[in-house]
Amino acid sequence: MTNLIRSSLLLLISLFWSIHAVSATPPGGTCKADFSFAFLSDTTLIFFNTSTPHNSHFWTLEGSSLYNNNNGVLLYEPTTLPFEACLTIETADACRDTFCLMIDRESTDAFCVQNECVWPGDTNGDWKANQFDLLNIGLGYGKMGPPREEFPIEDDPTAWAPNTSTDWDDFTINSINYKHLDCDGDGTIGDEDVQAIIDNYRPDFSLVTPSTPGAPPVFLAFTNPVVEWDNTSNEDIVFQAQVFVGTSDNPITNLHGIALDISHPAGIAEVGSITSNPTDDSPLGSPDNLLNVKYDLLTQEIPRYDLAITRKAASGADGFGAIFDLNFIVSGDIIGGLNEPITAFEIALERVRMVNPEGDTIAFSIGAPATISIVNSKLANTDDPTDDAQVKLFPNPAKEAFELQAVEQDIRLLELFDSQGRRLRSRVIEARRASVDVHGLQKGLYWVRMQVGDKWTVRRLIIN
Repeated sequence: MTNLIRSSLLLLISLFWSIHAVSATPPGGTCKADFSFAFLSDTTLIFFNTSTPHNSHFWTLEGSSLYNNNNGVLLYEPTTLPFEACLTIETADACRDTFCLMIDRESTDAFCVQNECVWPGDTNGDWKANQFDLLNIGLGYGKMGPPREEFPIEDDPTAWAPNTSTDWDDFTINSINYKHLDCDGDGTIGDEDVQAIIDNYRPDFSLVTPSTPGAPPVFLAFTNPVVEWDNTSNEDIVFQAQVFVGTSDNPITNLHGIALDISHPAGIAEVGSITSNPTDDSPLGSPDNLLNVKYDLLTQEIPRYDLAITRKAASGADGFGAIFDLNFIVSGDIIGGLNEPITAFEIALERVRMVNPEGDTIAFSIGAPATISIVNSKLANTDDPTDDAQVKLFPNPAKEAFELQAVEQDIRLLELFDSQGRRLRSRVIEARRASVDVHGLQKGLYWVRMQVGDKWTVRRLIIN
């Protein structure tokens, strides 16, 4: 950015935040409506509410009223230009104020020119802050450049508002200037910049990250895929899963950061019931040398959990193993209310992006969804299934083998677990009948989990 352009923009900022256009004087001086806007493209505008504190607000754009509470930010595609935009705010003590501007591409009221603004938390130029933005912070970690001299909201440098900033010398591989990675504007890319992503979080639903068959896998796995629950207790059910990258036969190489999102069943987990932490033995390194972002979209009534982790060091990492520990707490009241003998809780990776230290994308393959079976011991017919059950298991107790016989659909997959939930056998069946050898297994309690058609069923097995 040239000094002339920078000076002009700083002057506009000064004018914008002080006098602006005409706005009615609020009653008693207790509230004042205000907003700014920027063109994100030829067809898309972004408005952000910079009013004094208020209880509610609404926009009037092209004569239509729109109610919006997304961090005071509104994306809008006008049908025509120019048009009038108004923001009305109201407070609990009946103060009401309206502020209006004429919106046009040539308007000097536009806060900054497209791509010149720094939006705190958005490091990849998509005008959203989410887990994918952490990857660039990792790539630029420790770099320094000119700090921002002025902020739209003086006491909140990471507020979701367009900031002007002098260009840095460095650019990402996608031509993003490093000034966008300095989310808090202090002149250094570091740990403090991560909070801007959380504070201004706006999930992505459009990004496509294709899986490459044969590439190192990224997958999920439950620590204990079968959980028995007694519905008389109504206690919460706690179970664990992990996020893995690579395998011993297909390890990852030169990995610097990874961002992903995990979907889970709607209506089972509650807000705040999912937690995550980087693993202590992550192939990416010690947690102290990593940055991470985690965001539970259940706060927006979306059954998805977003994660990202990146190295602070400039180098990449090789290897395989778990990178995140996940903990799920499911309310016993919810499971009991479903009144089902077996509840399948499936988690799946939706999108994944991995980068090397240069910012290039690393190919990966997405593993199959991970499923845990919550067995309601009071309802599940796990011991002696009746003739109309999905599948019969006999003899039970078994000594050296047992038989499985499905009634209507093929048994697609069989898994055998010990009483601690450790998987001992996994076998593709794709038939109505199967014989399973248990010779050599110790006496005791086991779980047989089967996918019959599209549903999971569990049987308790005793080996004598």
